[in-house]
Amino acid sequence: MLGGEFTQVNGQRQAGLVRFQGSPESPDSGLAPPATAPTPTPSTGSTTTPTSPVTSVPNRVSKPGVAVLGPTAIAVKWSAPKAAAADNVTGYVVKAYKGSKVVKTVAVNATKRLATISGLKRSTTYRIGVAAKNAQGTGKISSFVSAKTKARGRNVSATKHPGKVNRPSTAVAMTRVRARRSTASSSGAVGVSGYQIRLMLHGKVVKTVTVSSRTRTTVVAGLHRRTTYQVSVRAENWAGWGSWSSARSARTR
Repeated sequence: MLGGEFTQVNGQRQAGLVRFQGSPESPDSGLAPPATAPTPTPSTGSTTTPTSPVTSVPNRVSKPGVAVLGPTAIAVKWSAPKAAAADNVTGYVVKAYKGSKVVKTVAVNATKRLATISGLKRSTTYRIGVAAKNAQGTGKISSFVSAKTKARGRNVSATKHPGKVNRPSTAVAMTRVRARRSTASSSGAVGVSGYQIRLMLHGKVVKTVTVSSRTRTTVVAGLHRRTTYQVSVRAENWAGWGSWSSARSARTR
């Protein structure tokens, strides 16, 4: 605090004793400095990165696979186009052409990779293609694959796997096992396209051999002598693999 006799204070005439209060920031003032506003702390919460806008239609879908289900239906399956996530694919369009004319169109959402085209004509060849779409529109249609509907019979399921194969018969040699399979049932499903023969030892798979549907007997070589293996078989069709058969023991010589 300051004091004294001054004749002018703040531009005005003054008579008598004048006292001046010290600055609040002065260490001699005895007063606490004004509170300082806290420094903002950067947020540690997660932030959402803005999604890049979709600026083009999706890439072209690769050539699809098809299966004739009967006289009036064809099943189609495909893979997502490259960079599908960046393209924000929202769905797919499956088209069946007769000549150059579109006769059937099936639309599915982005989670689907399989569609069935129904209501087709018997004993007729169609060209099938698939295209992906997003908010910008529909991409180029895939390469076409041809399929001819059957002349008679009933349509089967596109998603039903083959039936369970019976336990195989076996014959053995020193380092080989010969397995002979029976035929899996394909009632109500697309026909069997192949088989697998599996050998297990102490609960672990040691050999798996894949053969065509025409192969009835398979020789598995490169085994250990005087060792007991468990041999089983399963069948495959367009929808996927069926269940493994019951195992048969086979001991090499």
